[in-house]
Amino acid sequence: MQLETPRRSRNIVSLTPLIDVVFILLVFFMLASSFQQWSAFQLEVPANTQSEAEDADIVLIELATDGGLRVDGAPTSMDGFVQRVQAARATDPTRAISVMPAADVPLQRIVEVMDRLAQAGVRDASLVKGPAQ
Repeated sequence: MQLETPRRSRNIVSLTPLIDVVFILLVFFMLASSFQQWSAFQLEVPANTQSEAEDADIVLIELATDGGLRVDGAPTSMDGFVQRVQAARATDPTRAISVMPAADVPLQRIVEVMDRLAQAGVRDASLVKGPAQ
């Protein structure tokens, strides 16, 4: 007894493997993607340097390599520098705020300071280059 197998008249391509590949790609990109909301702050570079007469109207925040923080030359903590800046701004609201990091300060430390200033309502802080070391 012989069994006959039906013959195909045309080659039909199955879409099942294609659908599987597309599904795997979809799952991969969903797992590899990040949907976090990143916040950014505006950083403006001054067009020219300021003279020493204008420097008297600036609240200078210095970031040291060892993690130290100074506001107008006085050492302070990470929690206390915002109050010093706000006190300086209370006496003269037109005073500019400048953040001057040392050469080897990590970028994350600079961003933390700028973020604290932004949370305190300071919108016009500028980042200045420190003296050459």
